[in-house]
Amino acid sequence: MKNRIQHGSKTIAITVLLTLTLLAFAKVPKSLQQTQPPKIPMYIHGTVYITKVTGENITAPEGINVFGKIEENIVASTETNATGYYILKIDVTTYEGKTVNLYVEKVGPLASKTVSSGSYPQDLTAVDTEPPTPPTNVACISPPSDRLPNFNWTASTDNLAVEGYYVNITGYPTYWIGNVTEWESPDTLPDGNYTFNIWARDLAGYNSTVASINFSIFAPPPTPPQVEIIAPTETNPLYTQAEKTITVTYQYTEPSPLNATIKVYNATYTVIQITNTTAITPGTNITQTVNLTIPQTAPEGKYDLSITMYNTYNLSTTATQSNAVIIDNTAPTIAYPYQDPPGQVMQPGIIVEIDLGQNVTVRVNVTDLTSGVKTVILSYNISATEWANITMQNATGNEYTATGNEYTATIPSSHLPIDTTINYYITAIDNAGNTAETPTSGTYFQSHVIPEFTQTLAVLLILLAFAAIIAIRKGKEQRLFHQI
Repeated sequence: MKNRIQHGSKTIAITVLLTLTLLAFAKVPKSLQQTQPPKIPMYIHGTVYITKVTGENITAPEGINVFGKIEENIVASTETNATGYYILKIDVTTYEGKTVNLYVEKVGPLASKTVSSGSYPQDLTAVDTEPPTPPTNVACISPPSDRLPNFNWTASTDNLAVEGYYVNITGYPTYWIGNVTEWESPDTLPDGNYTFNIWARDLAGYNSTVASINFSIFAPPPTPPQVEIIAPTETNPLYTQAEKTITVTYQYTEPSPLNATIKVYNATYTVIQITNTTAITPGTNITQTVNLTIPQTAPEGKYDLSITMYNTYNLSTTATQSNAVIIDNTAPTIAYPYQDPPGQVMQPGIIVEIDLGQNVTVRVNVTDLTSGVKTVILSYNISATEWANITMQNATGNEYTATGNEYTATIPSSHLPIDTTINYYITAIDNAGNTAETPTSGTYFQSHVIPEFTQTLAVLLILLAFAAIIAIRKGKEQRLFHQI
């Protein structure tokens, strides 16, 4: 309990300001009670009442502890909200004739307290003549564009305790904000230069000196929008045809957007240019999708895509993707359909023969100069209704074609019986969706499966005929020789 009576940052010990001597069964003369405060020492019947100097007997002062010390013994007080008193009850039998020292711990805003016996007051005063230090490191922590600025600081110090702070912005009201270290102004400030002021008050009512900082409020100058084309791009272009609808996707960041101008063009021709205001909303990374219809008159070619984003300050930014839109109205060209066996360029409607047990390899040259070839398909059947499709593979080094890309596929015909007729045609599709077919619809390239020995027999017959011719000629020559 010794710590409770030592001087410290949080405890004020007030000693021997009032000394009470306890004499059992002694009484204070009635006339003295009514006319003047009691003298020191005074004679009491074991009870000391401590109340506020204001005399408001409603509640005991918050944060105050009063106690007595008799020799080395502590006598704690009890608080009663009914009277507002602190009450020390002292055992007169035990402490008759002893001296009671009274202490006030952690003095609150009302620094002066009163000790009384009955109705006679005596002042116990906790002396605080030191003001608090001013707050340090005062700073405006909000951006200049914030019209309700925020401030913070390092707390003040005091020999007793800091009760709180007064703050103001020069030219605006002063506010009591309590014991905090951050504050947001409730006053909306226009553009301008300002001074923020803050000072501390301690529990005794003393104010510190004022700490001040200068700060400014201003709206930042507007900046151009940010815009990016998501699709189509130069890396992933969009292939299309006249009168087709394409989709353009872009993304922008702008707090005050106005509109966006979308343009498809090249050095000699503008395909389309529109200004989009639909669903243009402020924000960050806003994605917009716009559908554009390519005019019927748009010529084939590669076109750039640009999007110019405007804000309400008439500032703009343009994003461009080169060769992002490719218009192609022409179907691919299919040439030099070549079949092996028999190893020849095919003609529609002309049947070629293949030996039993052989697969048929077909090569063809396909070109598309504008959008490029997307796929080439060989469709074949061995009856009028059962068609099958084979995707032809792109190849290089074709000696049977002059220019362009060679595509090849193999028809699995080795299992087909004799007298089977294979019909087939080739379809080419470019990246814009244009389609070409060879031969033209209704005709086909045709191959007929024949027995392998038929060709061998023909060769033998030719060889026999040739041998017979040679034999006849030799016979004639011998007859002529004998006649001579």
